[in-house]
Amino acid sequence: MGCRTEGKTQWIHVVSHSGWTLLGAHLKCESQGMDDLGLLPLYTGTVVHDCLPVYFKEVYSYDHALCNTHLFRDCRGIAEHNGQWATQMKELL
Repeated sequence: MGCRTEGKTQWIHVVSHSGWTLLGAHLKCESQGMDDLGLLPLYTGTVVHDCLPVYFKEVYSYDHALCNTHLFRDCRGIAEHNGQWATQMKELL
């Protein structure tokens, strides 16, 4: 998610746990922003994300879980273009 700060677009990076949420703003939206803010390089838990390639760097040692909301949105878009399997997956999600 982006926001305007001092006339520049910055990206809000979010890491949360059952007991806390960490928000950080950075000029870069991809892994450089996450790395500079120290959000993911040392994390070893499970990261729920939208399957962007930036989350699959070899230097990260966390486990992956895909966000169902993003999967649902992808299936809806595919189903609109005659993807029968995507309609079934959307119903499952």
